[in-house]
Amino acid sequence: TGVQYCEFVIRSSYFSNLATMPVVHGGIYLTIKSKPSNSIVRVTDSIFEHQIHSDPIQSIMNLYESALLVRAVDNKKVEPNITVAVTNTKFINNERGLTFIGPFLYVNVTSCEFVDNIAMHAGAGILYLTDVSTPSYVTNCTFQTNAAGSYRPDKVIAYEDAFQVSVDEVRIHSNCCKGVISFVGKGGA
Repeated sequence: TGVQYCEFVIRSSYFSNLATMPVVHGGIYLTIKSKPSNSIVRVTDSIFEHQIHSDPIQSIMNLYESALLVRAVDNKKVEPNITVAVTNTKFINNERGLTFIGPFLYVNVTSCEFVDNIAMHAGAGILYLTDVSTPSYVTNCTFQTNAAGSYRPDKVIAYEDAFQVSVDEVRIHSNCCKGVISFVGKGGA
């Protein structure tokens, strides 16, 4: 039987990269499986900032990572029963602010700020990848200067030969990967 209930609470916390450390992408990645009883994720009065990749090629390959990622793993035996509430939280200068993946009972984002977040793909402020039947509410939030389909040119220093951006595609030639990424359906807050 094991644990039947999960409550994950972040309150009055600050998540940022250290100026003295290499820039990495992270923050909180939370994965929860539906249990027989409801599970709750609450994030309140917190700040997530400067969660970005230092390598623009890694940024291009980032399809869904964000400063705060909440993933619900589907359990075929149980209806979705995970609720998420993000309240009075700031997402500033991240490579994507917030991501929801999977079936949830409901998602509530209230009185949050999304400022200067960026993503090469959709959803610079919020990326929402979940079942259409999930009731979701975004209320009293501020979205300011977020940019989907963009990258940080100031981070492209030693990558001139390996990283070329044109109007509708990015060409990559590096030690980690080679190829072309075409932009299709960019969007999101």
